[in-house]
Parts: sequence; structure tokens; C-alpha cells
Amino acid sequence: MSTSWSAPGQPPPPEPEAPPSPWSAGASEQASGAAASPRRHGGAPPGGSPLQRELVARVPMFPLRPMGLGEVLGAAVRIYRVRPRLVLGLSAVVFGIAFVLTSLFQGAGMIPTMTQLQVLSDPVADPTASGVEFSPSEMYAIILSSVAAALVSLVATQLVTLVLARITIDEAVGTAATQAGMRALLRRRGVAAVLLGLLTAIVSAIPMVLLPILAGLPLLIVQEAHWWTIAPFVLGIVLGLLGTVYVAFRLLLAVPALAVEPVGPIGALRRSLALTRGRRSLRVLGIGALVYILYLAAQQALSGVLGTIAAIVYIAILLATNFSAMVPAMILMMVISMLGAYLAIILTAPFLSAGITTLYADTRMRHEAWDVELNAVAAEASWEGSAA
Repeated sequence: MSTSWSAPGQPPPPEPEAPPSPWSAGASEQASGAAASPRRHGGAPPGGSPLQRELVARVPMFPLRPMGLGEVLGAAVRIYRVRPRLVLGLSAVVFGIAFVLTSLFQGAGMIPTMTQLQVLSDPVADPTASGVEFSPSEMYAIILSSVAAALVSLVATQLVTLVLARITIDEAVGTAATQAGMRALLRRRGVAAVLLGLLTAIVSAIPMVLLPILAGLPLLIVQEAHWWTIAPFVLGIVLGLLGTVYVAFRLLLAVPALAVEPVGPIGALRRSLALTRGRRSLRVLGIGALVYILYLAAQQALSGVLGTIAAIVYIAILLATNFSAMVPAMILMMVISMLGAYLAIILTAPFLSAGITTLYADTRMRHEAWDVELNAVAAEASWEGSAA
């Protein structure tokens, strides 16, 4: 290798240092001796004992390559470690607002039921009362309150899932996820995420509505219960349920696509269908079902604790008041049970969102070579962090 010219008797000039390459992880840290940026996944300060470096080193959200089942589940759990305050705080705020609104709607819908129960529990007030009867206006009030509560829950779930999906990808490539950035994401994509949730619910419900109706036509025409009229109807219900589950899992990757890609609600649905077509759907269906089952199991276990306490309190109040305080006992039981459901969804929503987003990234890396782009972004983030 040639060197620069130097005067006789003078030491040769030092070799020029090669500029750090943004494609090599940690190249600038090795060249300058500076500590790695805390936002660099896997980075650790060069000083200190090996044990200190091991404890300080950050583990990436997920490896930027096609992953196995254990790595997908590991990312779903790791989100609680990387940004616990931002993740749990976001869930608490959004679901807290939704909890207050759904409590008001459900409470309004429970008023006719509580009135009827109060009449039944006090036969002296109305000796002719023999059962629970609702007027058409009361039925409409119950239905509308239930629909309103479901819509509020859908909006909260979509917004939280959108933000957590973006946090998962940002943490995987070493990009800092800030509260300001998440608020900006909600302003840009929040309405689209809600529309996406509505479209997903409608499209997923089509098999469950259409197939039982078609299978029940013989029963509607004959107006008699025979095996050849009942069997198709039951089969239609089963097939409709299976069809709804299949469509829901085909659309499972729509929210991460909306959070990452420049698409709208319809485009996100198309992207999810494209990513899960053919044999790809089997892997997404299997891993997605496992993630969802674990999510539901954890949610039921957490909410079941307060649900059991609520049932004990309800029974204790009824026994202590000789069944005269049925309505207050029911209100208290409902509040405690809803509080348990609220805490459960706060703690489990990050697991589901991170798991589905990691599955989305794994699918794209397997079939679209997305890992090349992600590694480039991660290298650039590492180089910028070390330069800072």
C-alpha cells in the first residue's frame, strides 16, 4: 500500500483513518473508542467489567432476520422491558378513557334491568310482577348502549395497537420512540386506524351472518323442524364461525401495515391479504392463534382475580341484607369486575400488539427481504447515535 511522501530523516506521516461505514455495526465505536449510544440495540459501554457490560447491554426487540416461534413470543414479552413507561402509560391513558365511557354506556343500558330486578326483589311494591319485561324503548336503549360501548372499545384498541406497532418496529431498528412522535402518529393515522377496525369487523362478520342465513333457508321455507332442515342450519353456523376466524386472521397484519407503510385502511387490508396468501396463511394463522390464545389466557387470569372478589362481595351483600340490596350489590360487582377487566387489558395489550407486529415483520422479511431495509435503517441509527 503506498504512503504519502515525507522529508528525509522525518518520521512517516500516520495512515489516514478510514471513515466509519454505516453498514457495519459498531464500526465508529471501535474507531473512536466512544461508548455506544443507548438507543443502539445490543450496544454496551466498552468500560467496566464483563458482568457490567452484560447487564447494561440492550437486547434488540427482535432479530432483523426471519424468526422462529420462540423469537416472536420473546419479542411480545420483551416490549415490557424496552419501554415500560411509554407502553404501559399509553395503554393506561387510552383504555382509562375508554373504561369511563364504556362504564357510562353500560350503566345506562343496565338501568331497565336494574329497575325490573328491583321490582322482583320487592313483591310488596308490585305483587303482580312475575318476570322481567322490557318495553321497546328499553330494549332500544340496551342495544344502543351496548353498540356504543363496543365502538368505544374498538376505537381504544385500534389506537393503542397502532402506536404499539410503531414502537415495536422502532425499537427493533434502534430508533428512539418518543411521546411526541407517537402523538404525531395518532394525528396522522388515528382516524385511518379506527376506520380500519370498522372495516375489519364488518368483513370478518360476513361469513358468520351470510352462511347461517343461506343454510337456514330450508328451515324458513318448510317451517318445520326436521333433521334435514336443522342439520344444514347447524352446519352453516359452524362454517360461518370458522370462516369468520379465517378472515380475521387473514386481516391480522393490517394494523402493523398501516403503522409502517404509506397506505390507507383499504390498502392495509390488501397488504394483509397479500402477506397471508397461499401457504403463508398457515404460518400466520398458527403463530397468530397461539399469540392470541396466550393473550386471552393471561387476560382472563388477571381479570378473573377481581372477578372472583366481585362475586364474593356480591354474595356477601345479598346474604347480609336478606336479598334486599340486590341492585347496589350488582352495581358494586359490575364496577369491580370492570376494574379487573381494565387492569387486565392494560397489562396484556402490549403483548398482543408486539407479537402481531413481530409476526408482520417476520412475514415481510421472509417473503419481501424486508430485513435488508431494516438492517440499513438500524446501521444508520447506530452510526448517528455513536456520532452524537
